[in-house]
Amino acid sequence: AASDVYKRQALEQKLSALYGRTIKVWIFADLFDVEDEEWKNAVEGRLGRLKLSLITEPKVAADAAKAFREMGQFEEIDLIHSEAVTKSNPRAEEGSLYEAVRAVEPFADSCLKRYLGRIMKCRTVEELRSAKDGVTPDCYSYSNFIFRHLKKRDYTCLLYTSPSPRDK
Repeated sequence: AASDVYKRQALEQKLSALYGRTIKVWIFADLFDVEDEEWKNAVEGRLGRLKLSLITEPKVAADAAKAFREMGQFEEIDLIHSEAVTKSNPRAEEGSLYEAVRAVEPFADSCLKRYLGRIMKCRTVEELRSAKDGVTPDCYSYSNFIFRHLKKRDYTCLLYTSPSPRDK
């Protein structure tokens, strides 16, 4: 959305002024591609508004957090703490939703492991029940002992995952 681009640019300008050089800020969804079409809606739905979050390289994440705090009017967008996520060394489980995505940047890949690496790809209610956290291709989800249908607006209206990073 245009307002998200404005917010990204505003943080980028603040950080670039602080460092005296261009500092890149991305919208998280611009850093990964959903390669398995069957699971695209499930990925989009489970990420929800997180896919629209701002993200920087880990080495500027602490300063980004300080600058973002000063931008208090931006209540509808989040900032991923890429340094903390990367340092936590997240791992993805075999059969998880992480297997449906690909990121070129290592810090974005770490974030995908953190946010998708424990959500299991399931096909039946029985598989969902046996997983602590899972989702089906038709966006029926199970997490924290709760079954729910993912919000269609999270994988239709907010459809944002960009073209493949290799196409840029």
